[in-house]
Amino acid sequence: MSNLSSVWLKDGTEVPGVLFNTTLQHLNVLQATPNVLLELLKKCRNPEYDGLKSDVKEVLRGYNLIDDNANVYSMIQKIVLIAVQMDGEALKVINPIAAGRVTQEDFDFMSLLW
Repeated sequence: MSNLSSVWLKDGTEVPGVLFNTTLQHLNVLQATPNVLLELLKKCRNPEYDGLKSDVKEVLRGYNLIDDNANVYSMIQKIVLIAVQMDGEALKVINPIAAGRVTQEDFDFMSLLW
């Protein structure tokens, strides 16, 4: 297995492997609460979005996806914008890794962590 200290996203951004894995784990858990995942996506698409309800903020803070001022951390924002996709009316989390940057074996291993 190659070194997963860094992961390259489809937009060319390099992110720390630990941050990537942790964020993807959280996004996959949030698929069970689509309203929270949708609110996170809205906030990532528009950092000025101020419609986050207190219960949503609490969940997102609990996963360290936003700071105390309800701002999404920049690296997390990049991951979310690539990984969270609309599939009709539903949200899904897809592989945000750039092709050829991580082997399929590495991706399969990381998928077990999600």
